[in-house]
Amino acid sequence: MSTAVDSSEDTMYRGMICAWLLCPMVVVGCFDAGGSPASNCVVDPNLQCGGGFDGFDCPSGRPDENAVFGKGSIQGIVCTDLGQVRGDGTTSYCCTSATTTCGYDPSAGCPSPSHGYACMAPDRPETFDPTLYCGTGAKVNGQTVFCCGATSTAPCSRNSSVQCVPGNVGFECNGTDIPNQSEQGTNQSRSDATLICDIPAPMGNGLLGYCCYTPSPTPIGSTCLQDQAVSACPTGSFGFACTGPDTPEEDYPRMACNGSNGSNGSNGSNGSNRSGLRGLNQQGISASLYCCQYSKQP
Repeated sequence: MSTAVDSSEDTMYRGMICAWLLCPMVVVGCFDAGGSPASNCVVDPNLQCGGGFDGFDCPSGRPDENAVFGKGSIQGIVCTDLGQVRGDGTTSYCCTSATTTCGYDPSAGCPSPSHGYACMAPDRPETFDPTLYCGTGAKVNGQTVFCCGATSTAPCSRNSSVQCVPGNVGFECNGTDIPNQSEQGTNQSRSDATLICDIPAPMGNGLLGYCCYTPSPTPIGSTCLQDQAVSACPTGSFGFACTGPDTPEEDYPRMACNGSNGSNGSNGSNGSNRSGLRGLNQQGISASLYCCQYSKQP
């Protein structure tokens, strides 16, 4: 991933390396000190990018290639790839007019058609460009790396027609993808917190409907993770697998749980299951399995 190129006291920018080593030989794609658009891209005022964004046409490369990565800082613009809309072989982009704390990161290894960005926490690329869809960020060397694409590539989206209890948000998804914070919608707050989602219900046309909520931070050392593969959990319940002695009710206070078959394990004073049913989690590791229901009161 893209990181500062030197950990010494003096900040070393990639733009400096380019200027000293690469620019005498290669002009296209060199970084400058301000994270400005790549020189081989031209402004296209005819692109309808909206306020705070500029349109660009590029015969090669991207407008956001000039990101500057320093020690503890990132300067760059964030762009949405519009594809070859002009029909002349160039690729068009809508990019933030202002410099951001995120930068294009071609070393992120993102699968096509997504592209990598690295950001300084707590920012995300969609903070600056809400037309992007980005997956859950991976924290590496003080930066957070994302794979992003146009919102049309998101496997899940919010859907108010999914009937959920108060406190949960409805989503529809393609295939086996589980909703994440990036799919909250362009007018919703987003974070890297994991959404906790129930066992989905079929919606037709290959879509699945989920009810999800954002939990409070789990205790340090907690071992219970949501597990959509817990057997015998009915649609609308939340499956969990715990590899330690803790329970979902301890880690996620809004959960009320039984063992995965609804009867195994010893019960606590509130009638909830304390030990779960022994089995294997999705990674094949021995764990206590639970089926839980969302409770409005933590």
